[in-house]
Amino acid sequence: MSDTTIVNPNMMAIRYNLLMLGYPSTTTNVNINYGVYTWGAVEVTYPNSFGYDYQLSNGQVNYSAANNLKIGAVYNYVDTMYISWQYTDVSSQVHYGLDKVDNSSSAATSFNLRSLIFDGGTVFKTKEAYRLQITFNTLPAGVTIIPFYSVNRGADVLGTAATVGTQKVVLELGAVRFHELQWGLTGTLTAGSTAPTITGVTMEVGPLPEERNISSEVVE
Repeated sequence: MSDTTIVNPNMMAIRYNLLMLGYPSTTTNVNINYGVYTWGAVEVTYPNSFGYDYQLSNGQVNYSAANNLKIGAVYNYVDTMYISWQYTDVSSQVHYGLDKVDNSSSAATSFNLRSLIFDGGTVFKTKEAYRLQITFNTLPAGVTIIPFYSVNRGADVLGTAATVGTQKVVLELGAVRFHELQWGLTGTLTAGSTAPTITGVTMEVGPLPEERNISSEVVE
């Protein structure tokens, strides 16, 4: 499937040590999510990560021939970021807007984190996954955090939601065998609630060094 995707000048800015990228400006691909993506780390002791941090306030996420969605530019001044946009509503009226993000902005009402695909450097080799632990500062009321994992690029398997007032939630996998594994969390935040502070996302795995998986025989 071919498409035409354009990124305007002035679509990148730096905010709190993160590279902010408004993407795309225009596209004919109906599957691309419009918004501001990020790359980097807010603290030098953390690894760089890629995120989809800000959706547009107009509620439009994907392009259609009807909405003709566009992002004009992304600018940041100290602690304030501006995102300009345009779209057409169902009555063919064109709307223009400017989103403002600063330290007084409310937290998002939904969020998620997903790891990169882990194969232990040996995608052919069978490994085992035992348990996933999400740690956080004391979980505020109005917040849900649910751990999940995915084996060999399959469907997400959800665990039990964390309990308010606790500082961790554990998802027991037993001894799930995998070649590739992903894990993470999904969550919601009731408007007006305090945003959670997540301090760790840890998966315990076993490399099974006693097992050999390369042979002339067919293996799972």
